[in-house]
Amino acid sequence: MPWDIATENEYMSMLDGKIGEALDLPYDWFLPPSLAKILILRYCETLEDGQAQDLVLTPESNVSLSYYEIRVLHLMRAACNLFAERSGIFPWKLADKSVNDLRHLLSFTIQYSHHPPSDGYMFHRVWDTSPGPRIEEAIVGYSFMVIFAAFGLIDSVPTTEEEMICYMVQNLRDSGWGHIQEDYADYEGYPNHGHLMWDYTIVREVKRTGCHMMSDYLTGVLRTYNIAAHIGYNPFHTFEHCYINFRAINKWFSHGDDVYSQMFAGIPVEYAFKSGAWMEDNAFNATGYEWAIACAYEESFWWCFLLGRCDNTRYDVRYLYHYDQLRNMLETLQYEIDWTQFEHPDPIPPVFDADMVDFLMAWVEYKIEREEG
Repeated sequence: MPWDIATENEYMSMLDGKIGEALDLPYDWFLPPSLAKILILRYCETLEDGQAQDLVLTPESNVSLSYYEIRVLHLMRAACNLFAERSGIFPWKLADKSVNDLRHLLSFTIQYSHHPPSDGYMFHRVWDTSPGPRIEEAIVGYSFMVIFAAFGLIDSVPTTEEEMICYMVQNLRDSGWGHIQEDYADYEGYPNHGHLMWDYTIVREVKRTGCHMMSDYLTGVLRTYNIAAHIGYNPFHTFEHCYINFRAINKWFSHGDDVYSQMFAGIPVEYAFKSGAWMEDNAFNATGYEWAIACAYEESFWWCFLLGRCDNTRYDVRYLYHYDQLRNMLETLQYEIDWTQFEHPDPIPPVFDADMVDFLMAWVEYKIEREEG
């Protein structure tokens, strides 16, 4: 819609309130908070004028950003978040959140970090300097969902942040995302931005990631829907497995690969979530052995308890049950990891003890017989 003083005042009111506080704008002499807010307003004007495609940063380097460039990108992203808030398209509202919760979506300090070897600022695994096109995709996509639901073409539209997160993860599963080959052969021939870092659009096309790349991609997607999420690194693994904290709903994926894990592939997304208490007990205050066993137990329990389905018969509960393979799998189930790097029992016990195997077998039998009559 056309930019006028009333529109500008609405945006300025947001910037002068808790949203502006959550931005944590640095006090740089060349871009102080007062000037930064003016730039945000100009970017908001660009979006209001329907020119989202112009809100793109063109860095001088192909592998890292200068401090000034990362400052500008942060302001562009902030403008997109404010534009989405004012549009009212998403049912969840930034105005309903505390400053602390808003920081995980908006804060400069939380979003960016320095990379000393290049003396610049870089992305983790997914390169994305096009916040304008991203927010346009999110708003148009959600609008179409609302229209399709109104005409009965889809069952429902996500109306909460948790529903939206589950929808996005399920969408990734349904569109064929999977784990990358160890040598990154899936990306052979595609231009990159330095070591193991590709453009957002390329990652979306290839649909193959590891836990780091998936965590980066998913948190970036959710940001365009005004949903806070951030990533962290689990020190228990040789390559530091990446986890995702869905800050907006205070839930976690203990491993970024849980998005497309074969154990979880056939069951509802919400059963892949871990609570903060689970992470405290099994990730942050546990040994590597305890963490790995806890992950294996959680994944396998829900996969079995909900009759997880999968195209790969090795992970299809109903198939395994009917062909008398399920009990043996549960009795011998192990977590595939190099145990030599951790203190561990010798030999490693299976994930489930005998009583739990009996319990799960009884439940599967009960549910299958009930469903199949």
